[in-house]
Amino acid sequence: MYKFAWTPALALLLVSANAFASIGSGNSARSERMAMDVHQSFDAQRQSIEADLADGKTYSELSDSDRSKVTEALQRMGSLLHDAGGVAALDEAQKVRVFNDQELVNSLLSRAAEDSRLICRREKQIGSNRTTTQCMTALQRNRQTERARKDLTDSATSSQR
Repeated sequence: MYKFAWTPALALLLVSANAFASIGSGNSARSERMAMDVHQSFDAQRQSIEADLADGKTYSELSDSDRSKVTEALQRMGSLLHDAGGVAALDEAQKVRVFNDQELVNSLLSRAAEDSRLICRREKQIGSNRTTTQCMTALQRNRQTERARKDLTDSATSSQR
């Protein structure tokens, strides 16, 4: 149900691209080829993340505002990387911006992954010995628990009046 492999890959891409670019800085043809590989890898990962955001199944628990934050951060990262020609060509301020955007994307998608995790329980229905499997996402289960807690406190306060 859930594909979450791209976020760590995105983090590793930027770190490894910086290391490779510094190693290959003596050979301009090699560094240009690596810069092209970084652009293609980043673009492929960005397209995959955006497709996962659009499909409605993956990252289903991500709010619309968080979806737009992820999309905007990916666009900022892409434009900075493309304008500079790669991670190695970024100045320190640009590297900080790319890193901050990367952290934003990673944290939002990680939280969405945690909330989208499917939890199944075998439960007996009241008045029956037959068990059924009840599956909900972690966020749905948390909302249900909070709603039950709120209903319980509301009923307790209304009975005291």
